[in-house]
Amino acid sequence: MGLNPHSCINSNLIFIMKNEIDINWEILGAKFANLGDNKQALFFRGMARELSHWDSIHNKQMQFFSVARKLTEKDKIELQKSLECLWWEEGNDS
Repeated sequence: MGLNPHSCINSNLIFIMKNEIDINWEILGAKFANLGDNKQALFFRGMARELSHWDSIHNKQMQFFSVARKLTEKDKIELQKSLECLWWEEGNDS
């Protein structure tokens, strides 16, 4: 019987909260940017799967609107230029 990925995620989050691990998210983001494509793909796949369980598109959009308020204009431009490639499809270079 396989593991339920959501219970693993929740268990890990509870572990982190109970042990009060302080994460430097800027360093984590920089480390993530330098990971190989397989690990980055796993991150995005995990995020997409988690978001697919949220109640509505409205909840998802409101969360990312809140995130956007905390980013600088320079951050937004860089992310827009870089992340748009996630929607590229091989063989569809039009």
